[in-house]
Amino acid sequence: MLHEWKSLRRTFEHVIGKDLLAADPDTRETGAERLSRAHAEVRRASGINDGTILTELSRLYTACNWASERQIIEKRPRWAMPPKPQARTRYLTRADFDKFLGACNMPHIRLFAILAIGTAGRMGAILDLTGDWIDFAAVLIHLDDPE
Repeated sequence: MLHEWKSLRRTFEHVIGKDLLAADPDTRETGAERLSRAHAEVRRASGINDGTILTELSRLYTACNWASERQIIEKRPRWAMPPKPQARTRYLTRADFDKFLGACNMPHIRLFAILAIGTAGRMGAILDLTGDWIDFAAVLIHLDDPE
């Protein structure tokens, strides 16, 4: 959270709870909406993407929910959050994987990396793997718990 606060500080450092809740009588926009929109505009202008801005503002959203549940602030403020960006699909090249594998100095980390890339299995499934899930005759690893 300290990392996000570095970018949030400029906009929110001197704001108190009631400032976030106060609504403009004409627009009915809350202080939280106005400030979060302003923060997003400044960050976008400096080349920061909406995913990062969303993460930053989500930290404040979570903190305000926490404060509201404990009656530190009167209620949860409304925020102007940027849209959630499309998930990116990334692929490792063989060279990328070889470089990554070369950096796996501990045997169990190296084995995990090989199993993960070789099976495309979830971390939990790989960590639950036992010897009886391996079919050596068929050269198969079953990641579904047989029970």
